[in-house]
Amino acid sequence: METITANSSTSLEKESKIIINAPDGAIYLSEFMNELPIGILNKADTGCGATSVVLENNQNTIICCPTRQLIMNKVNQYPMERCSYELLGVIEGISRKNIHDYIVKCREKNQPVKIMVTYDSFHKVKEVIGKDISEYCIIVDEYQELLDIITYRGKAVLNFLNQVEHLPKITYVSATPIPFAYRPKELMGLTEFEINWGKEGRLKPIRRFSYKPYASVVKIIKKHKHGYPLVANNHQVEEYYFFINSVTAIKNIIENAGLSNDEVKVICSDSSTNRRTLGNISISNVSDENKPFTFCTKSVFCGVDFDSESGLIVIVSEGKNRNTMLDIATDIQQIAGRIRNINNPFKNIILHIYNKGISGMTEDNFNRLLYKRIEIAKKKIRAFNELPDDLKVTITESIRLDDNDELAYYDEVKNTVELNDVKISNLKYKFYAVDNVYKNGLSIREAYLRNGCDVATASEYEYVAEKFIEIATKPETLKELIEEYYEERKKLNFGKSNRAIEIEKTKKIIPEAYRELEIEEIRKLGYNSTRIRELVKNKSKKIKEAISKALKNKFIIGERYTNKVAKEIIQSTYDDLFIKAAPKATYLKEHFEIKKVKIQTKTGRVDGIEILKTRGTLMFIHQLTNKYLYAC
Repeated sequence: METITANSSTSLEKESKIIINAPDGAIYLSEFMNELPIGILNKADTGCGATSVVLENNQNTIICCPTRQLIMNKVNQYPMERCSYELLGVIEGISRKNIHDYIVKCREKNQPVKIMVTYDSFHKVKEVIGKDISEYCIIVDEYQELLDIITYRGKAVLNFLNQVEHLPKITYVSATPIPFAYRPKELMGLTEFEINWGKEGRLKPIRRFSYKPYASVVKIIKKHKHGYPLVANNHQVEEYYFFINSVTAIKNIIENAGLSNDEVKVICSDSSTNRRTLGNISISNVSDENKPFTFCTKSVFCGVDFDSESGLIVIVSEGKNRNTMLDIATDIQQIAGRIRNINNPFKNIILHIYNKGISGMTEDNFNRLLYKRIEIAKKKIRAFNELPDDLKVTITESIRLDDNDELAYYDEVKNTVELNDVKISNLKYKFYAVDNVYKNGLSIREAYLRNGCDVATASEYEYVAEKFIEIATKPETLKELIEEYYEERKKLNFGKSNRAIEIEKTKKIIPEAYRELEIEEIRKLGYNSTRIRELVKNKSKKIKEAISKALKNKFIIGERYTNKVAKEIIQSTYDDLFIKAAPKATYLKEHFEIKKVKIQTKTGRVDGIEILKTRGTLMFIHQLTNKYLYAC
């Protein structure tokens, strides 16, 4: 490890870690840096102004962010008294022409280009700038979010990493960088820098195990309203900031605590689903007036600051709801930095209410299941590489339909199927850094210590959270979503309501099923997602055509086949194309004109078929497939 002081220079080697010592008393990076180093920057503290450095210097800069909210937060701040630059936020509705016009305007004003863009939209900016992109400083802000986003925006993240991998002036910035073992391969070999602030400022977690975390929150709220506020560090809490990554849970807590709209501020994604869940509780902006009880979901974990002189952050992790199990190394430290008031006595203290493990899965079971999923992905990769071009669609369709669970990735540009290493890293990271940590209180304590938290100091302020009531926060089932979606489409004469669009975003298989299946078919399948996917896949026009082509290549006109051999050939075809079905020889009549015959074998005459000619209109029969799926 090498250490340098601010503003000094050194010869940097790949994979080295450089410590940059901040001057005594420094609070912001701009006090000793006017640009960010190329590579990975662990700024080691939230709110230290890393984006301000690159937005206010004289370099052409593109800042890539995980969320639209982060962009709007900065765009609304500029120009300002300290900096006259105008920023461009590339979000929905911003066209390539808008980007081009902004760059021209910057040249006319003799101002450096300053663009902020989400990971998804970076390609638009890159296309407009062209080859000059190599001269721009590319800042990937809050890059630890890449691992999380891969689970639901996989294609966008992988495309983004491919687009920026070979750019010469790129800096990945985070206060909580991805641990080395789990980093995407695109980040390997980059020099890592870490800021040493030379100050205490350590996170002081107050850990409290609770069998019913949501009930404990209700109790805290009621005690505060009855004149018994939480007192920690010899100071009284006036405002509570509850970070709970479940809108349903937030709604239940508000109702059970008897809170009114005037007492609460809920900050979450402003979607029709969330509005419907919250009912008469309004969705607020961060800048709205402070209230005694603020509830936040993960949509505001990064890049949003709170102004509070006496607010305490309370993180709630419910073991029955995996979405709320937060990573101590990243999520929790990001949350702890959201209150920026230096004089707030609770600035570096958080109350973490949690219960234990979410599944009880052992490390051996996890590794075995992951190995099985990787092997399935590898089989698809091999099948894609071996199949003729006109049959490869069966593999790409399978990957598309199973996107959330799929560990194979189809690169449309290269027309290749590859192993999704980033998603695999995320699965490992989530198990070892999140799920595993929550199995017992001791591992939670150790996880805090590994990440530089002052648990000893925090223990002085621990208090006993009393049990209250268990709050049911079951998410909507697939059955409920499917029935609602079909009803919504029926109400609008097969059109799409806002609610239908929200359901499509929640479960991608639902609109696919709607296009191919009647609701009665789905009901007969017991709303089983695996069976639904298989039936949708087998009814797909593209797959029907692929199967027909494959069968034509294997059965010869004029030849005779025993029923047993015919079934084996069909099954082999299905296996090659990753089709799950149990075929019978007689179903070849949907693809060929055939006649039943008797065939002499060593053991006697057996039933068989003779292939006369192909059908004029090839149809993939699905009766047997349905029968097979219903029996599963």
